[in-house]
Amino acid sequence: MAEPFERIVRSPLEYSFQNDDNGAFAQQIVKEMERTSNILMDATYMPTSEDSRHRGYRDEDDMKNTAVGLASDEGDAYSENGHEVMYSTEIGRIGDGCKYNSIQRRNALSADVVERERMDISNTIEGINRTDAFVTVYGNSKAITDEARAAVNPKLWKGIAYYTRKISDRAQFEDDFYANKNPFKAWGVDDLCLAIDNRAKDTNASAYENKKFSSIYAVVWGMDQISKLYPKNSMSMGIETEVYEPATVLYTPKDAVGSEKRLYKEGYVSFNKYSGVNVHDRFGLIRLANIYFDEGNENQMKAEYKRVVENMAFIEEVMAHKGFTGSVKYYCPEALIRKMRIARYLDGQVHVMYNDAQLNQIGQRHGLVGTPFILNDGVALTPEFMMSMKEDRVTLTGTV
Repeated sequence: MAEPFERIVRSPLEYSFQNDDNGAFAQQIVKEMERTSNILMDATYMPTSEDSRHRGYRDEDDMKNTAVGLASDEGDAYSENGHEVMYSTEIGRIGDGCKYNSIQRRNALSADVVERERMDISNTIEGINRTDAFVTVYGNSKAITDEARAAVNPKLWKGIAYYTRKISDRAQFEDDFYANKNPFKAWGVDDLCLAIDNRAKDTNASAYENKKFSSIYAVVWGMDQISKLYPKNSMSMGIETEVYEPATVLYTPKDAVGSEKRLYKEGYVSFNKYSGVNVHDRFGLIRLANIYFDEGNENQMKAEYKRVVENMAFIEEVMAHKGFTGSVKYYCPEALIRKMRIARYLDGQVHVMYNDAQLNQIGQRHGLVGTPFILNDGVALTPEFMMSMKEDRVTLTGTV
């Protein structure tokens, strides 16, 4: 039996699982995250405080600014203690399985059968990871029209789009933030993180009312910031599998005479994954929303890229002020990175200079496929394959 892993899991690939069927499948599920989702690979995983939900406490006055000036003959000054509030978040379950029966194996080479079953299991596992990543981004938010997994579903959990579902009052946020006041306190909406509208300075924003958009998400992974959840008693990060013993099934063959019945064996492998998202520090999640590049309009492409750069500069500033610069990860759809490469090409960037020898071609007219994509000073955009370019517009009122 493998040694139990630490309760806080920094990287899923660093840990081994128990030497049984459940442990073997759990390990396979974790390994196949690597090609499915960067978010799932980067995340910090932590257990819930209860079986099906997590309760935590956050300080509402983490940006305290109550110091006063004192005369030499005055006594000591005191202020109220920090105020902690309790929040809770639910976890959910996703599942799928594979069926096998003896009819499928008939007249097939044993090697072909094994390979087919292996591929079925691998595809099922990949589908579970894709769904987990998709729900981690869009769960329980009406973020994408006609996408069933993005609809509000009590069986699922709240994704990062849910916590950034409402455009923030940017001016009020900046006033409070630079005054070292808690900029979330007066908003009156639980668990609301900062969401910035990339259309805010667009003089022709009305022309894009009915378009589909994309976002860049800044995420700080950590048990005291943003983390993925798994049930508190699980030793396999919420991954459960069960291999059922083949059962005898009665069926009527095509060549049956009268009411003739025959028997075959049917087996089943079940996969379940319990998961969730915990937002402990609301500064640990920021969204730049409503990004739209019109590839048929060169001027719009350049103007949109300029707005992205300006807004991301503010997000970098917030992260630096909180001390998160070295731990924040920036995620967006892979197709959005391609569009921004094109916008850089159109703009020419004649004054761009890179000191890193490996980056000096990126963003230039002849460097459209360079990787990684560096936006502003040191912001490397990470493609997340489960993020969509078809998000609904995020508004001041929110979509949930």
